[in-house]
Amino acid sequence: MDTVRSAATEIKNTLDYLSGAELVIAVNTLREDGERVTFQIKKDSKLLADRTDATVAQYLTWVESRAFTAILLDGALLQMTYDIEGGEVVGHRLAYVPCPYDLDTDLLEMGDPLESIVDMYSDSSPYLRSPIRFDFDPKSAKAMHPESHLTMISSSCRLPCIAAMHPHRFVDFVFRNFYPHLWAEHRLFFEPSESRNIAGWQLPHEQRAAPYFAWASL
Repeated sequence: MDTVRSAATEIKNTLDYLSGAELVIAVNTLREDGERVTFQIKKDSKLLADRTDATVAQYLTWVESRAFTAILLDGALLQMTYDIEGGEVVGHRLAYVPCPYDLDTDLLEMGDPLESIVDMYSDSSPYLRSPIRFDFDPKSAKAMHPESHLTMISSSCRLPCIAAMHPHRFVDFVFRNFYPHLWAEHRLFFEPSESRNIAGWQLPHEQRAAPYFAWASL
């Protein structure tokens, strides 16, 4: 993944499998914008700058603005963005956003607009399911803000990660932990992600005294 085009190809290959295996209900168009590959959102949207704690309203805004790479079978969102400079990955944002409601999968499979289906549940109590986000942002690294980190539950949570994450490995993480039955059915696709790396260890020694997120193949 040393160019925007190669990063887009890696993401597309992953999405093509998920779509062909019917593990998603929608895939968004990828957009190559200078040194960034991301998803095609509606004009005038600045949603990636929103780093506040997640809400139902935010989820709906993301859906309506098409701020997603793919929609999973239960209405959860995948968001994948990579920045490439000088032949290397210099940033990424990889998010898994659970749907706040337990939606009727029959409605989803019929192809009704997701925002319309979710609106039908507006009087129901939402689930307290936290999004997770793997960020790689070396330019913003400082104390309590590791260059590679996992955010969950609270926007102030930044669990250090050992390195930037490959898109195949990210999707494997999502299905392995949140859809284990589907992961088991498609393990021949997911397991090779264990050897897909972008870089070696990038976590400074001073950040290794506290708990951090690691994977063994590095």
